Amino acid sequence: MGDNIRKLLEKVSTKIKYENKEKQKTAEDFNIFEILGVAHLEVSTHSAFIANLLNPKGSHSQGTKFLKTFLEFIGVDVEGFNLSLAQVEVEKHIGDLGRIDIFITDNTNWAIAIENKIYADLGEEQLGRYMRFLNKDYEKLNKKLVYLTLQNEFENIDSEGILLKDQGVSKGDRDKYHHITYDSQIIEWLSSIVNEEPKLPIKISEIINHYIQVIKTLTNKNNTNKMNNEIKDLISKNEESYNAYKVIVDSFSDLKLEALNGLYKDLKDNAEICTLIGEKENISLSEKIIIVKSDKLTEKNIEIRIEFWKPNTLGAFSIGLRKRKIDDTSEKGVLQDCGKLIEIWSWGRTQPHHYWYYFASQIEKGDILEAIYFHKDDVINKIKETIKICSS
Repeated sequence: MGDNIRKLLEKVSTKIKYENKEKQKTAEDFNIFEILGVAHLEVSTHSAFIANLLNPKGSHSQGTKFLKTFLEFIGVDVEGFNLSLAQVEVEKHIGDLGRIDIFITDNTNWAIAIENKIYADLGEEQLGRYMRFLNKDYEKLNKKLVYLTLQNEFENIDSEGILLKDQGVSKGDRDKYHHITYDSQIIEWLSSIVNEEPKLPIKISEIINHYIQVIKTLTNKNNTNKMNNEIKDLISKNEESYNAYKVIVDSFSDLKLEALNGLYKDLKDNAEICTLIGEKENISLSEKIIIVKSDKLTEKNIEIRIEFWKPNTLGAFSIGLRKRKIDDTSEKGVLQDCGKLIEIWSWGRTQPHHYWYYFASQIEKGDILEAIYFHKDDVINKIKETIKICSS
């Protein structure tokens, strides 16, 4: 078994080294949307970005170039659309009927409503409401209702027909409906405008390429997933590799437990950080809590807690604030009392916990073991910094 594990690790390591060298050449992971943490935002990122490209008066300064090609992709007669009068609006308010993600019209011949869905589901008769709006307010214009999703979620035409019926889109309006996807039409549209002549200004083409990469990540079409699939094939098609993989996974769980225990001991023994109260020696990390003492914190009726826990897939720990009186539900008061907290994540309205910094979620891929093994000093310094801010 030892040789099998070594061989598997060597093969995987070889693939990773090769991919890393390729990434050095292409910098494919350097993505402005990912860096800013906005790649998943439906309205403020995807709808806003696409709408800006479609808007002839958008900051791209390319006029109707992007809109014209997009209209072709959604089956609109470009010759009949008055491009010179085109208007594009994001989150168009249509009264009690809701808000249309992207609305395009030339106020002469065409009115186009685009419902953009990344992860959310359609609301009750949402498509039907938008179609009724188009039919009423733009009665004399040609109409198009576009449903934009990440991938094709329909098995066949019948399943899409059932959706339209449930959404309140009448059979007479079905010819005005058009379904497109990010992983097909949007990627194809963006790729075509990046590659066509004359070339776009480098700034625009680079940002569009960044956005294409985001779509590929969201739809599992990027190179990382390709490499992961190669590794899966390596494990699933060779019994010796699979058995070695099982041993590695089991060992990895033990490593996380040992690493968290080690970090717990380091923090517990660090007088600068905190004084441990009510230590519980138990193999379950969820019972290990470090509570920070502070006169100022006591005055504010809060305490700082460092909690260790072990969910099913990866061990983790967090640091945050907790109201000492459970019946006090003033979340805003916690923040106001403690000043500006750096990178504190809100845990909804769960009581008595309030604001937490989840270290595992801040590390790439949530790898807490990597953080403890290779960045322990950084982790401890972040804990010190958080405590200092909360206690000031």
